[in-house]
Amino acid sequence: MTNADEFEMSTPDWQVGLPGDVASVLEQFILDARAALGHDLDSIVLFGSAAEGRLRPASDINVIVVMNRFDKNAVNEWRSALQIHVAAVDLQPMFLLKDELQEASEAFAVKFFDIQTRRRMLYGDDPFQSFSIPRESKIRCVQQILFDLTLQLRQAILILDESDQTHMIVDSIGPLRATTMVLLQLEGKATQTPRDAFIMLAEQLDAEWRSTIEHLHEMYEQGLVIESNVADILDQLSSLVILLYRRTKKL
Repeated sequence: MTNADEFEMSTPDWQVGLPGDVASVLEQFILDARAALGHDLDSIVLFGSAAEGRLRPASDINVIVVMNRFDKNAVNEWRSALQIHVAAVDLQPMFLLKDELQEASEAFAVKFFDIQTRRRMLYGDDPFQSFSIPRESKIRCVQQILFDLTLQLRQAILILDESDQTHMIVDSIGPLRATTMVLLQLEGKATQTPRDAFIMLAEQLDAEWRSTIEHLHEMYEQGLVIESNVADILDQLSSLVILLYRRTKKL
């Protein structure tokens, strides 16, 4: 699709599985992006849980807007409408130039591997169709995320109250599942989604770890529910992150 004046949805069924309000906002978002960016707009990609059709109540709506050129004046005219979309459905747009994609994928390899795995095209040609992320970038990014989580969880154990600890646990599970998917792929065990990766990880480990992973999965799906044993769950999550970090040293 090269002519923005002859606009078509590159995937006619991109709205399948999306709540009506989300689909409506995305539809207007696409129209506004085309109007504001014109020929500078290359493509729009929906990724993450929305692209998978598994939105949770607290899920963000993640999109990448790929541009050929960043015109500040054109984008400024779009700001008011964009802010309304962001507020309406927790829309989280990422704005990238087309020639920045490879560099971004190497710097944020886990995120972009997830995008490769779970995406729907909302507009334009798919920039990830023949995309390749170097193995070294994946390993480096997985290690960085797991090490960062280790430090954050250690701080949470020592400083935060139960409410904030619960927030920390739930906020950590999404990145941990995405990181697990990349780790398993690096180990030669491909999965289709972060959710599937967490299930596969549970199957690899003993019963105690399986119970921990299942509990974390339930917390993630249900959202913020403060539990009486939140300190124990936080400790188990921290131990799981350390276990996975040690596995990266064998790659």
